[in-house]
Amino acid sequence: MRLSISSLDKSPKLNGKYETLIINQLIDYFNNNDYEVQSHISLNIAWGSVLSEIDLILFKNNDITVVEVKSKNDKITSVYKQIETYKKFADFIFIASNDMLYKYNLNKDVGLIYVNDEVNIIRKASRINNLVYYNDLKTLKKKCLLKILDDNISIKKHSKEDIINLIKYKIQHSEVHNEFKKVLFCDKKCELCTI
Repeated sequence: MRLSISSLDKSPKLNGKYETLIINQLIDYFNNNDYEVQSHISLNIAWGSVLSEIDLILFKNNDITVVEVKSKNDKITSVYKQIETYKKFADFIFIASNDMLYKYNLNKDVGLIYVNDEVNIIRKASRINNLVYYNDLKTLKKKCLLKILDDNISIKKHSKEDIINLIKYKIQHSEVHNEFKKVLFCDKKCELCTI
C-alpha cells in the first residue's frame, strides 16, 4: 500500500496568529520543494490528541516528515513529548519557530527551522528509527486492529487487549511499524480497506 496524506481529516486545533504566519510560510516553502503538504491534520486513531493533531505533515518519496511549529510566544517544553510521540510514525521531524531554537536542548536527530522573512533550515533532520511497540497499538481503533490481524474473529467476543496479544503472537515486531503507519494514514473508508 502506498501512503498518502491527501485524504487525512483536518484537526479542530486552533493556532495563534504568530503560529499561523509561520505555518503559511512553511507551506509555501515545502510546496515549492516538491512536497505534498497538509496542515492541521488528525490521524486515524482511537484517542490521544498529542498524536492526532499535527501542525504540518509533509510527504515525499514515501517518507513522512512532521513539522511542529512553535512561535517565540509558545512554551517550548511541550515539544519534547511531541517529538517522542512523532517518532512512532515519522521518518523525519522538524521544529520550526521564529525563535532561535539552537538555544534549547533538542534531540540532535530533530531538524531545526528558523522562520523570519524567509525559511532557513538551521539543522537538517536525521532519519528516525521508528519506535513503535505493541503497547502503541492501544491507540488504534479495535476494528483497525482486527484488519492488521487479518483474522475472522468476532469483534464482540474479544477485548482490545486480547487482539493486541494475538498480534504480538502472530506478527513480527519489525512488521508492526508498517501496519501502524498504514492505519494512521488510512482514509477511513473501511469498506474499501486494503490493510
